[in-house]
Amino acid sequence: MLLVLVGFIGFAIDVGLGTYVSNQLQVGADAAALAGARNVRSNIEQARLDAQSVAAANRASRQPITLRLNSGNAAGGDIVVGRYSRGTRTFTPQLTRVNAVQIFARRTADSSDGPLPLAFGPVFGTNTANIQRMAIAMVGGGSGSGILCLSPDDPKALYVRGSSTVYVNGGDIQVNSTAPNAVDLQGSKFIVDAPELNVCGDIAMGGGDIGETVLNPGAPYRPDPLAYLPEPACPTTPDLGEAKVASGTCTFSPGYYSGGFDFSGGDITLQPGIYLLGGTGFNVRGGTNLTGHGVMFYIDSGPVSINGTGSVLLDPPNPELYTYPNVDTYENVLFFQARDNTTQSTINGTSGLDLTGSLYFPAGHVYLSGTTDKLGTQFIADTIEIAGNANLTINYDGDQAAPGNRVFLVR
Repeated sequence: MLLVLVGFIGFAIDVGLGTYVSNQLQVGADAAALAGARNVRSNIEQARLDAQSVAAANRASRQPITLRLNSGNAAGGDIVVGRYSRGTRTFTPQLTRVNAVQIFARRTADSSDGPLPLAFGPVFGTNTANIQRMAIAMVGGGSGSGILCLSPDDPKALYVRGSSTVYVNGGDIQVNSTAPNAVDLQGSKFIVDAPELNVCGDIAMGGGDIGETVLNPGAPYRPDPLAYLPEPACPTTPDLGEAKVASGTCTFSPGYYSGGFDFSGGDITLQPGIYLLGGTGFNVRGGTNLTGHGVMFYIDSGPVSINGTGSVLLDPPNPELYTYPNVDTYENVLFFQARDNTTQSTINGTSGLDLTGSLYFPAGHVYLSGTTDKLGTQFIADTIEIAGNANLTINYDGDQAAPGNRVFLVR
């Protein structure tokens, strides 16, 4: 009987030890998953390092919890990045469109620290126990706004209708209007695909598909991230007048064009620098092939109008590549419509439209249509309308990020 009693006591002690270590592993896994999820959208490798570091700061059975980085992202690895669907409550390991980190904290035969040694188990022929715990954390909200509508009270501040498709990769959609229909999604075939759609007011939705986009009516106001940006002064001299091209090959230099750009054809190259446009603003149509690297367009009057069949390849100022005046001030800003310019702008995407950088229309309404998967890296306007059979993608790159991502455990 004494041997039986000792056996039960030993069993109870080892079970208690296993439970205690299991809880320690769970705490470490939870902390590591939360740490990794914070940066998983912007930097997967940094997310792995963060998870590994935080896990090591926790202990199980008096030893730091060790996680392998699992750079190959094997489904059974210690640190796995992927996408978590709150609709189906499933985690899928993947390396694109990621929003979650899965952690396995282990004391097993194949783990770095090996299995858990038992106190009394060897008496009965069992020397160790295999224990592991899992946690999944995801990041909610965008790392910033891929689309931001600034109007504080307009109805239909974001208006999506028809068979439009809108993708925002890497950032959320934010609408600051408090109107009951601040976001109006109409039609049976529209698609809105973004991590989250945040609106200070409410959403009117008449069908369509929002996939896994999380809708957050009553969300907090998000200030204009480019409100600090100074408006460049348009000089009276030299005045380069109007740049008007219908055919041929032309090259233009930065400066003040009081008549604006009016391109209806030809092959046009823009030298790096700041372009100040009045008159008709920025008007590109027809079969124009337009290329400009390291350029920023300040639209003092008139709209931005892009509507043609040619190719339009434009990227913004980059101080790592260029050294002209104000390249630092307007880094990563491609279009900047004056804050007192309320002219409606129109962008009709085509397969030849390739825009990089922030497109900024703080007082203007922007009408979007057509198809392009490169509609800038951030789109900010007073109000935005997306219509027809538009198929548009904004690849938000983290510039002008809003703080306060929500990171939370889902399992």
